[in-house]
Amino acid sequence: MTPKITLFASSSVALNLIGYLLSKEILACVVVTSRIDADANLLLQTLIQHNIPYFVFKEKDDKANLEILKQIDSNLALVFSFSHKLSTSILEHFNNDIFNIHASLLPKYRGSQPIFWQLKNGETSSALSLCRMSKNLDDGGIIIQKEFEIDSKDTYGILTIIVSQLVLNLTDDFLELLNKYGTTLNASAQIGDESKAPKVEHKDICIDWESMTSNDIVNLARACNPIFGGAQTKWKNSSISIVEATVVDMPNLGLKAGTILHIGAPEGLIISTVDSAVRVDIVSVPEGFFSGLRFAKRFRIDAGENFSS
Repeated sequence: MTPKITLFASSSVALNLIGYLLSKEILACVVVTSRIDADANLLLQTLIQHNIPYFVFKEKDDKANLEILKQIDSNLALVFSFSHKLSTSILEHFNNDIFNIHASLLPKYRGSQPIFWQLKNGETSSALSLCRMSKNLDDGGIIIQKEFEIDSKDTYGILTIIVSQLVLNLTDDFLELLNKYGTTLNASAQIGDESKAPKVEHKDICIDWESMTSNDIVNLARACNPIFGGAQTKWKNSSISIVEATVVDMPNLGLKAGTILHIGAPEGLIISTVDSAVRVDIVSVPEGFFSGLRFAKRFRIDAGENFSS
């Protein structure tokens, strides 16, 4: 079959895929959300600049969405980085030929923020999963899964780049299957333990010094960089974002977690944790970005002071 694809996308991570579908002359329309932030604005402005057909999805007006979809010459839909659940009526509009591309090894990390939760939990591998959509969230039959490694230094930003590139290979394989079999594709049931990747709340990006290990803190900083500006903590009631940190082999001397153990070159800014210590490599404050050591010296922070949850 020759697909004419409607793409549901709400993030600039989909830009590579949009360019790919355009090059194949199979993109009918892009459906975006009304979200207003730098990421969503980059997607929207790119669509406008290149005269790519699009419309803004109305979350609480399915009738209006369907009226627009009926005017689009499209026989198939892809969903990639789209932040709203699609209704049964929209699935039926595409005769259930609507496929979701999800950044996890489903059924792990079902939900809207799989990349964040995988990094926060210290996962070392993941996958892009293409599945036929169903009325339930991220539980449709698997068509294709492409696994990839997560490096210990990868951040949220790096993983989005990896995903935006890998999605092209996955889509290419998908189009080959469509060319051979049409939309009557074999799908495998999702096997394994399910886990969730819900919308991230403020508490999820905050360091809990009393319970988080050194690895937990490092992984949270990776998960928050750059999407949430860094892992959040406090110093003298001022909010601090730890953008990058490293586990160091240094005893915490039995000091309360969050206590500054050492400030100085070449070791840097070292903070005790419940199991060892972390070096704060990069911090973000309203005044700008600083190395941990520069931050400590510039703001006259002393060893023995505490960061708090």
